[in-house]
Amino acid sequence: MNNKQEISFDEFIKRLYVGRIGRKNWILGVVVYAAAIGFLIPQFFVRVLPENAFPIVFGVVLLFSLIFVLSLHARRLHDTNKSGWLSLLMFIPLINLILL
Repeated sequence: MNNKQEISFDEFIKRLYVGRIGRKNWILGVVVYAAAIGFLIPQFFVRVLPENAFPIVFGVVLLFSLIFVLSLHARRLHDTNKSGWLSLLMFIPLINLILL
């Protein structure tokens, strides 16, 4: 018997932005994301992909990873009783430094 519920992709994305996340888990998520995007993923792609395909594939990976980074920040903002929409401010130069 399989008691697992299957959810749709849009329901999965909605669940990413609901709830709260503690300080330790948020910091861990940001550090893992930074290490993956800054070192691990580029090293893998440089070895596997042809030279001219790397920027395109890496750009697509960055766009998909933004879903999870925005989720981390939105849930952390929920902990401080602020709107998760404030996580979009990280795209504005200089204001994103204040949010850190």
